[in-house]
Amino acid sequence: MLNELKLLNQNCNVYSISIDAYGDQTRTLKYINLPCRFEQSFKKTINAKGDEVISRSQIWIPESINESSINIVITDVILYNNVEYKIIAYESGTDINGTVKFHKLYLL
Repeated sequence: MLNELKLLNQNCNVYSISIDAYGDQTRTLKYINLPCRFEQSFKKTINAKGDEVISRSQIWIPESINESSINIVITDVILYNNVEYKIIAYESGTDINGTVKFHKLYLL
């Protein structure tokens, strides 16, 4: 849906963060140059814990690329224009048949 409309004309990188027994963080690149649409605006949303939070940016990403599903979790970090963003909430967008076509991530 979003790819067909050519709205995903920006790129971002996605990193997963793991913490070892000593508290050290390890960053692993999950996706490089992932097509996206980035918008800086304040939005009120509900996070995974049920708290009302304010995001400072939103980013839309496709559900899949070349038939491979994109798996982004709330603990991942988004890198866009050399700025790191933490995911605080997300929602999925579907087509008329109920098929997930994109994800909207709320960033802090």
